[in-house]
Amino acid sequence: NQSVPLASFNIDTPNDEDDMIYNNVDETEGNDLPYSTQLLHPYTSIYTDAFCQRIFYLFRESKLSKREHRKFLDLINDALPIPNNLASNMNRLLSMIQMKVNLFRKRRICLICTYEIANDVCFCPLCPKSNDTNIAIVYDSDIKSIVSLLLKKHYEKIRQYKKQIRANHDEPNNDDISFGYAYQKLLQKYSDENFITALMHLDGISLCKSNKLKMWLFSFSIVEILGKMRYQRYNMAIVSICISSKEPVASIWLQNGVAALEELKVSGIVNFLLIKIVVEL
Repeated sequence: NQSVPLASFNIDTPNDEDDMIYNNVDETEGNDLPYSTQLLHPYTSIYTDAFCQRIFYLFRESKLSKREHRKFLDLINDALPIPNNLASNMNRLLSMIQMKVNLFRKRRICLICTYEIANDVCFCPLCPKSNDTNIAIVYDSDIKSIVSLLLKKHYEKIRQYKKQIRANHDEPNNDDISFGYAYQKLLQKYSDENFITALMHLDGISLCKSNKLKMWLFSFSIVEILGKMRYQRYNMAIVSICISSKEPVASIWLQNGVAALEELKVSGIVNFLLIKIVVEL
């Protein structure tokens, strides 16, 4: 379990008009999207988008498998009158509520030659001794979208906490990292800029006792999120995941993830509602 030094991100603060629009929006995820006026079926006043979104969040809270999701969706479809506008499958449902289907890109890497191989094969065609134990499965995240979602969710809390940090008012008196020497020096150096910082984490854990399969996780937490929420699982931004029976070569595994972070820091602009986040080195 390792932590990497802080990385800073500049934020272009929204103006008063942006604040007003943002604060008028319910911060619960279910109210982010505009609903269409299409009814679920001719005998109801329920809108299709609203109903699909309720189903999606119910499925997510239930923590059921995708197979069970399909069964419930089929059951609801069978119970509705025909014709109806309910999505026929999960991909269609996600598309209807404008939800990105997958925030991760899967790739497979041969640990012998370190070349990337096709996702539909379990051995490297270039290595005669290659087998599934020499293949690492990597999931690289769409980090820009993830950061955008986190900042959107916590924007108001981040803004309030930064006021407390700038005033050097450690109210709970818990010696949080944001009141430490390194962060305060960073604050003095960039006193005219509104930025956020990321604390990088690299962790590895065994997946089961029957084999040597391990999962390695490269993620970061946003320092400006209040300490008690900062390290909660759903507030951690995942950069990349590696599943392998051997320790991965960091330079190969993290190549895409680090490049995505560099791009985000140099020129990345994340827009949500009318709030613009500008990320620079």
